Amino acid sequence: MSGLDVFLSWAGERSHQVAAILHDWLSDVLHHVSPWMSEEDIDKGARWSSELARRLDETSVGIICLTPENLTSPWLLFEAGALSKSLEGTRVTPFLHDLIPSQLSGPLARLQATQPIEQDVRRLIHSLNGALGTEAHTEAKVNHWFDQ
Repeated sequence: MSGLDVFLSWAGERSHQVAAILHDWLSDVLHHVSPWMSEEDIDKGARWSSELARRLDETSVGIICLTPENLTSPWLLFEAGALSKSLEGTRVTPFLHDLIPSQLSGPLARLQATQPIEQDVRRLIHSLNGALGTEAHTEAKVNHWFDQ
């Protein structure tokens, strides 16, 4: 069982809070998903830039936590681009907080955004489950865990 690594990208306090919530919650809903967030998962004393680069290179699924304050953050745009390294095999979604999809521009507007409403987050969870391939859970099981 290999699971699915999910890179959580954030910049700024509100975006950080959203990413932290997703970090704690995602693996509770999908047991084979391993969320990764720089502040939580880089050991103290480690070279953060090397670890970040390695994770971006190895990960094909990412959630970009966007708020009105960080729409033009160079780091978020860099990480979104690095996660979208190929047209096939990668899944990257902006997770919008106090934004709507029409407020996105440039490359971020080309990505299928997720709004923090139940039906949209449920669709995100089912998409992540589908990315698990042979380890994917049944739709009924995912719905059950989501409803918990």
